[in-house]
Amino acid sequence: MSKGRRRPAKPRKRQMYLQTLLRRLGGIKQLREFLGSKQKRRAQLENDGVFVRETEELQEGFEAAYLSKQQTVDSFLSQFSLPSPFHKVELRRFLDALPSKMSALFQRYVRYASRFNVHFVRKRDSFEWRLMPEFGWKFRVNQSNGRLQASAHVPEGSPASDYFEAPTLQIPAAFQALIDARAAKFVQIDDVSGASVLDDIENFGYHSDGGSVQDFSHFC
Repeated sequence: MSKGRRRPAKPRKRQMYLQTLLRRLGGIKQLREFLGSKQKRRAQLENDGVFVRETEELQEGFEAAYLSKQQTVDSFLSQFSLPSPFHKVELRRFLDALPSKMSALFQRYVRYASRFNVHFVRKRDSFEWRLMPEFGWKFRVNQSNGRLQASAHVPEGSPASDYFEAPTLQIPAAFQALIDARAAKFVQIDDVSGASVLDDIENFGYHSDGGSVQDFSHFC
């Protein structure tokens, strides 16, 4: 190599992705098991004729829609690429404002994503499928402008919710016992803005002779 020529950059995105997964999962063994199960699931879908046909037809539909309505497609995926029962009202309002053909395409996508547990990610003017994130039992997130954000780096093109899990998060023993028994989930929300509803709750919930509200837990 001649003097002054720079060496090719290493695939940093892949390294950052693996480092983030390792942090989330808590160890090399768990990382290997996770990657193995993910690879197995991908192989199953790639050999499923119904999934392949549905995917190809939806990809064609999204690519055609993107040619004329880029902003609408991007808006839909940013809000509803991961189907959730908690977004039904917002989704219906979004779909009702669209032409019937595009509304039908997005409704078909929601059924597809829910059935196969996958979601679409746009890469320039094409659309690739990804496995849905596998949620765990302990989570730590940031709150900013009324939305939840990952507390760790999120690789480009990946859903932030993939990086909400925090398996090594230290929590009170009573909560940990419930999680070990798979009887509860624990969510810690850090209000990085200091100006949200969580901050308001902490202010009026403070008790000078006792404790103050710091963590917010959701049990399933």
